Amino acid sequence: MREFLEVGNIEEFYRLADDKEFILRVDPFLMIFHYGLIFYINMVKLGSDERGKLLSRLKHKIVYIRDVKSERGILEFIQKERAQEK
Repeated sequence: MREFLEVGNIEEFYRLADDKEFILRVDPFLMIFHYGLIFYINMVKLGSDERGKLLSRLKHKIVYIRDVKSERGILEFIQKERAQEK
């Protein structure tokens, strides 16, 4: 089980993001891994101006995640992906 810690505002998120190489974007969330913890901000809860500032300031660090999958192991993942390609 994992804990997900919601950050209260964009200034606090900036502080966490400053020394990180990348930030994951799984809409509507931005997530930062920090010492085994996952901090996130929900962009739906932000105003459009704040959202724009956040994405603009951190765009060079954001990695967009298109899909999230969960498998027991890498072999199971590869087999299911190969089966879908056919």
